[in-house]
Amino acid sequence: MSQSTVEPPSARLQNIASRADLSKDEKLHAILEMGLTAFHMENAIISQIDRSQQTYTVKYAVSPDNVIPPGTVFQLGTTYCNMTIDLPLPVTIPHVAVSEHMRHPCYLQFKLESYIGHRLMVHGQHYGTVNFSSLQARALFMHSERLLIKEMGDVVGALLSE
Repeated sequence: MSQSTVEPPSARLQNIASRADLSKDEKLHAILEMGLTAFHMENAIISQIDRSQQTYTVKYAVSPDNVIPPGTVFQLGTTYCNMTIDLPLPVTIPHVAVSEHMRHPCYLQFKLESYIGHRLMVHGQHYGTVNFSSLQARALFMHSERLLIKEMGDVVGALLSE
């Protein structure tokens, strides 16, 4: 009797990134899809941040009914990513309503209860973020999830640098 094995998210991430049969856009989309499953979230975004304009532009996204299409622009201050872009470690907020972020404009406007994100570095410069969010709160984010989002940030940054 053979036992089926489930590929760990980190290995799956590396497999997606190394696939020669996928375009860069297909790889980035596959990474976002994989993250939705790994983090049990609803929305996945790769953003580009323009500090001079204080804008956050959705470059790639996966969301229910495509409610967040690529090309959507938000004011940076209305996103959780305004906290994420400068930090070397991932930002995790499992339950916004019971956190110090309960009055954050993103929560007040969109009611996103949970968030995990990491900055993207492209050619050594701050580019934006890879992030996942949900209307549903979580109890916590595991250490393995924080490691995975950081690795995703590294892989996505490398793909965007190509």
